[in-house]
Amino acid sequence: MSYACPKCGSENTQKITAVAASGTTEGTSQTTTVGGGVGGGGFGAGVASGTTKSQFQTELAKRFSPPEKEMEGVFFHIITGLIIYAVVMAVAAFFIIGFGEQIIGEFLATVAWLAFGVWYGLRRIRKGSENRAKSQRFNREEYPALLDMWENGFYCHRCEHTYTP
Repeated sequence: MSYACPKCGSENTQKITAVAASGTTEGTSQTTTVGGGVGGGGFGAGVASGTTKSQFQTELAKRFSPPEKEMEGVFFHIITGLIIYAVVMAVAAFFIIGFGEQIIGEFLATVAWLAFGVWYGLRRIRKGSENRAKSQRFNREEYPALLDMWENGFYCHRCEHTYTP
């Protein structure tokens, strides 16, 4: 089987997973600090340590990072909607309880806040459902082809063409 580029014929090709791996470097560094001091209250000392993990990638390795599935959950949108609804209810309660007696202006403000809370909460839930459908479509239709290209594809270093032999 030939791995030559079908576009330019170059043999300077490399598997995409190898491109991503060869351009990725991971590192860990540890630091320890010791300190002391003298003051009006006496002598004090301390020790602190920390670990830092880092990852560096070339631009080519970033380009060929493994594809990721999109999250399908609506949890974030439901929680956001509920939080907004709770804030709106609290403001509405402030208008009702805070002023003691209900006059028409406070009543209208309360109704407006409640309507806004319900509208925004339902809007966030609907948006979450739309995002879920979009993510499910991506994961079902587009992700398999991207994963196949990442797992089986090759990259031509001469003309930058990607292909599956």
